[in-house]
Amino acid sequence: MKSVNNTIRIGTQKQLKHRVLKVPRKTNHHITLDPINRFNQMKDCATKKMDFKLGKLIGSGSQGQVYQAMNMDTGEIVAYQQKFDVELSFLQILQHKNIIKYISHENTKDGILIYQEFMPMGSISQLLSDFGPIKEETVKRYTQQILNGLEYLHKKGILHLDLKSSNILLDSNGYVKISDFGCSRQNKENLYQSILQGSVPWMAPEVVRQERIGPASDIWSFGCLILEMITGRPPWSEQINFDNPATSLLSIGLSGEYPRIPQSASIEMKEFLLMCLSVDPLQRATIRQLKQSAFLQ
Repeated sequence: MKSVNNTIRIGTQKQLKHRVLKVPRKTNHHITLDPINRFNQMKDCATKKMDFKLGKLIGSGSQGQVYQAMNMDTGEIVAYQQKFDVELSFLQILQHKNIIKYISHENTKDGILIYQEFMPMGSISQLLSDFGPIKEETVKRYTQQILNGLEYLHKKGILHLDLKSSNILLDSNGYVKISDFGCSRQNKENLYQSILQGSVPWMAPEVVRQERIGPASDIWSFGCLILEMITGRPPWSEQINFDNPATSLLSIGLSGEYPRIPQSASIEMKEFLLMCLSVDPLQRATIRQLKQSAFLQ
């Protein structure tokens, strides 16, 4: 699962290699994350010992390498990756057809290994790399499914905070699922990020400025993801040079602009994207409003 080299992670585990950028803090707010009482809501299957055999490497990205594995008890093919315990606590309580399915996990000396369902077609990022921009009618279908998954997350009180093409996986029937909860947070009143982490081109301006975040921050990233699907490139590609991370952060956070929308997009899609990409998070559309838009009718 390849992605552009502009992922920021500050203060993560040493064994996960990330490009690091120090950003001056603009708030004194401090976050102590309590992801839904951590492991208190884990399911019984989480502790069940399963016998997995490691297979070939099938991808790599900002969260590390992803391998294929086989459940030797059932013959099921799964994917596994080293993750953080916070992400595990989220995955274990999520059950939705448009969210990647958790299967099992094990603790090792190097960290937590999470086994999850195997998505044979890889990510939308891989799809874009292989075939280029996606036609609007197909984007519409993916958009509806991603929006359903995102609505479920928000009802569960979870913000994804890293929506992008490499984190949307495809099965062999063309259905998509949201994956990778490494940047996710439990939504709370007056939630701020004490550290900056995520993928720069998809970040909402308020996330970059380390101001209050919420569901609207995911809506911005969701709009950027749609732009990525219809152009085949990360958002802002024609406006910002991401070789300089500090400059790109300033541009996104302080310019008062939004990523360029291609003229070739339909009127309905342009209106939909503008609903997602309002610079003011209070003016961004809600998921309910997006579902009622002309583009999704």
